Amino acid sequence: MPSWLKNPWWGLGLLIIGWWAVTYSFPGFYRIPLVTAILFTAITAIAFLLYYVYKDMSYCKYVCPIGSVTKAFGRISFTWLGSYKEDCSDCKSFDCAKACPYSLKPFTFDNKNSMEDCSLCMECSSACDAISFKIVKPSSSLYKKFKFDKIEVWTYILITAAISITMSFHHGLGRSMVAKEMPWNNTAEYFKSFIDFGSLDVVGLFAFLYAMIATLGLVYGGMYLASRALKAEFNKTFYTLGYAFAPLFIIGGLSHLLHGFFTSEYADIVNGFIYGFGLNIEEVKNLASKKDNWLIIFEAFKYIAAIWAFIIMYKRVNLFTASKYAKMIAFFFASFLILFYLYINLYRVYVVQTYGVPPHASHMHHK
Repeated sequence: MPSWLKNPWWGLGLLIIGWWAVTYSFPGFYRIPLVTAILFTAITAIAFLLYYVYKDMSYCKYVCPIGSVTKAFGRISFTWLGSYKEDCSDCKSFDCAKACPYSLKPFTFDNKNSMEDCSLCMECSSACDAISFKIVKPSSSLYKKFKFDKIEVWTYILITAAISITMSFHHGLGRSMVAKEMPWNNTAEYFKSFIDFGSLDVVGLFAFLYAMIATLGLVYGGMYLASRALKAEFNKTFYTLGYAFAPLFIIGGLSHLLHGFFTSEYADIVNGFIYGFGLNIEEVKNLASKKDNWLIIFEAFKYIAAIWAFIIMYKRVNLFTASKYAKMIAFFFASFLILFYLYINLYRVYVVQTYGVPPHASHMHHK
């Protein structure tokens, strides 16, 4: 694959700009059947082309938007693919590496403390009995040293901004009774006073931009101060501690995902199959109503995510050689984004309980 194309920023850029920026700016765009058909037809055609032209699953590694987040899920996972050292010590055939469609070397995963781009296809385990598959402590690899990958950290930061923070701004605070007082709303109204944006959701666009600016500002500022406290290089501090942000969108995102599944997606999926296959079955209803109070239990995932991120940050700060006091200061500064994530979720709950939401807001949220 040529170097200009062999760049994981392609996949991450498509995900952040091509999907999330468009989704917030034109909420109904990807819900148009023709647009969806064109999008996935184009992606499938590009995938087939790159599969036949380039080797080592290059499309999955560098171009596929989903491929850009594969490592994030692997880092948080409670499963680990490695090998039995006693069986690998005298190996000369390297059957596991030859079988891997990504051209990875599974026998190095344990020493590197990284499964790299492994998708757990298990081809290596079929080729060699020395491959081990273990149940481990969730995110345990993040508690140890390994060679950091810049794109991994940027994936955590940008997707947290695009999903967790923007949704809190636009879908949370932006749909409360005090929505008009929010800065992204005021900015949108200012620009709409002299620019005709047509069908563009200007509020959604500015909520996305404000989330990006706030996230990058907090991360850069916090990491700079943390690097000064630790007396370490900024890049080393940034990319070593940046892994702590992984739970914010992976675990925190489960709140919105599960709420949506029970209140709308379940019925859409099942009824889609009933309609698509012409089954003589009565349509199903949603598993829950948006008014059901028990759905609040899914909010717990947001706070689990914050606690989990704090734990990872604590473990990774301790990888530095510094005084206990310096590490405490660095932990606080480096956790600016986590603290902001926690604050914005608590503030959203306060605003909704204090001022309420418009009667149509619940419907708009899942429209």
